Amino acid sequence: MGKPEHLALGLAAGALSAALFASALAESGGFAAVFPVHFTSLPILFASMSLGAAPFAVACATGALGVAVGSGTGLHGGLIYTGIHLVPVGLIYLRLQFARQTADTPTFAGRLVSELTALAALALLIVLAGAGFDPSRLTEDVAAAFGQLLGAAAPDVPADARAAFIEEFVRYFPGFVTVWWLLSLVICAVLAQTAARRFRMARFPTPPYRAFEVPVWLVGLFLMTLLPAALLQGNVASVAGSFALLFGTPLLLQGLAVIHTVSRSWPGRRLLLFACYGSLIWPFAPLAWALVTALGVIEQFGRFRRPHLV
Repeated sequence: MGKPEHLALGLAAGALSAALFASALAESGGFAAVFPVHFTSLPILFASMSLGAAPFAVACATGALGVAVGSGTGLHGGLIYTGIHLVPVGLIYLRLQFARQTADTPTFAGRLVSELTALAALALLIVLAGAGFDPSRLTEDVAAAFGQLLGAAAPDVPADARAAFIEEFVRYFPGFVTVWWLLSLVICAVLAQTAARRFRMARFPTPPYRAFEVPVWLVGLFLMTLLPAALLQGNVASVAGSFALLFGTPLLLQGLAVIHTVSRSWPGRRLLLFACYGSLIWPFAPLAWALVTALGVIEQFGRFRRPHLV
């Protein structure tokens, strides 16, 4: 059953997760209210990595019940919370608990992230199928809201240029949302493991990020979706582009692992990493993402890290 104090921590973790999820449902607060929802998985992940099976189950049940009852969304809200957060966290827990490879095996983290990517791709496929594979049916309100935001932030930019940018952005918006979810989950997992180690409660070893390696099937999925996204037009290109963004995310992480590993002995390494991560955010994000993802693809076949991992 677990220690009473661990069960209490599981209960608290579930309640905190439900509160973070409910923050996105607030009618006021703008972006400040939306920000905490990205850490909804963090308390549940901490419970899974440090407290054991029974406290983890308590955390999951408390979180789902807290969202369903506490937020006023009922069964619908509880199911959404379960699908977005508890299902992927459950996959992480099962992988940590029952995988043949231990968490400190070099390929463990890359395979786990790739499996989470496949789970996200399935969810994206279901959503797009519900919209008849027409992303514009999902993004009408998003385009209007983003147009107002961009108009207020950059009033000097010609209206035609703003409209063209928004049109291109919303074409791949479903993919952006899915990528954001995946990255938020990965960040929460890293923070949860860091906290578990900090409090000497970690039940699993920390995967070596410098040896992060994705399976070859994910590279194949990325290339299979990238080609139609680049060569075709219309909804087919938009849908393929969303999937290419998603399948490219683990390769982006692999490219970053290459940079971390190869630059380990370089002078000015911290400045290089700061510039690299800064460019991924703004203002050169599209080019930087493409270059680092390409580095991840090349690493899959070139193995540039191998001499630096010894």
